[in-house]
Amino acid sequence: MQISRALLAASLAILGTSACASQQYPPSAEQVTDLKPYTLTFRNFKATEVLSFLSAIEHKFPGTNYVGDHEGGTTAWRQNLVSSLSSTEMHRELYEVLLSAGYSEEDLRITVREQGQVEIVKLSLTRLNQ
Repeated sequence: MQISRALLAASLAILGTSACASQQYPPSAEQVTDLKPYTLTFRNFKATEVLSFLSAIEHKFPGTNYVGDHEGGTTAWRQNLVSSLSSTEMHRELYEVLLSAGYSEEDLRITVREQGQVEIVKLSLTRLNQ
């Protein structure tokens, strides 16, 4: 009985990591030309929301995009990504995906830092009208 539990736990761990990472991640040496590394940090999003955004990044963003491994959970989900998009293009595409998902600019804060660090925060605080 313990062997089957251990096997089940190992299977779930493998499925969890492979469900987020692209089949072609990391890209091969000939695909690396002009790709930039990014680390996207999603804060205050549900896992299903993040996975939907990652699917859009990988399949709908212009250029070449490879989604890599992640760590964390709903409070802070950190995702590795390589892309041919510049940081400005990445910022614009992220906004378009989030706005098309029904968020407004007041619901979000996107911060682009040096070395491909991008933080996407879903703001949960409501502002009081004064």
